[in-house]
Amino acid sequence: MGDITRTRVAEVVRLSSTIKSITLVSGRGDLLPGFTAGAHVVAIAREGGSRRSIPFSLAGSPFERRHWRLVVKRVPELQDHARHLFEIVGAGQRMDISGPSNGLPLAPAAARHVFLAAGVGITPFLAHLHEVQALREDFELHHVYRDEEDGVLSRELADRHGHRVRRYLSSEGEQLIPQRILASRAAGAHLYVCGPTRFVESMADQARRCGWPEYAIHYERHLRLRRPATHPDAGGRDSCPGVPFLIGT
Repeated sequence: MGDITRTRVAEVVRLSSTIKSITLVSGRGDLLPGFTAGAHVVAIAREGGSRRSIPFSLAGSPFERRHWRLVVKRVPELQDHARHLFEIVGAGQRMDISGPSNGLPLAPAAARHVFLAAGVGITPFLAHLHEVQALREDFELHHVYRDEEDGVLSRELADRHGHRVRRYLSSEGEQLIPQRILASRAAGAHLYVCGPTRFVESMADQARRCGWPEYAIHYERHLRLRRPATHPDAGGRDSCPGVPFLIGT
């Protein structure tokens, strides 16, 4: 499982009725291990005599080592282990963390970054935007979400980054149309996609049809509910931005 970091829950903030932000600090009072945008950790939570290993993307700034931020979405249909952090964890609790490790880093040679997210799939991109802003690199982010509760994660980004962040409220009939975004690839552009499996596969396929090379398409996709944690078509290690996902190229 790798190195274990002892942490303490410093704060739990309810962003909406289904989404919480959890801030972790070192249990020893020192700095946490560094990470790069796109990294994930595995939270090892204990309840009674049971132990739960739950992977999450790191959603905070990769330049901040005093604390880590996790974003957790409550999904009632998921098994108990995936609901644990949302319903049980509170400030002051101790938590062992494995990682961080990174399956979705920014492409170092990219001239432009294009992020496509559905729902809570925006979580890893919260860290990415800290990094691209610090590096003063060009980017655009598109977020499609079901309702305003899911949209809470991109609302602040839109206020901060203006036209570079575009939001689509699907319950109001707003659509993310990939052909308009992907039809003409800027030289050196790289695409990053995260969300449910159907969304990720559709966006990646559209990019290929538009002539994007495979090396420039990077993705994370959510697992189906109650699918085993390790699956033969995973294409990479498992991780999670609030619900399980698979890591691609």
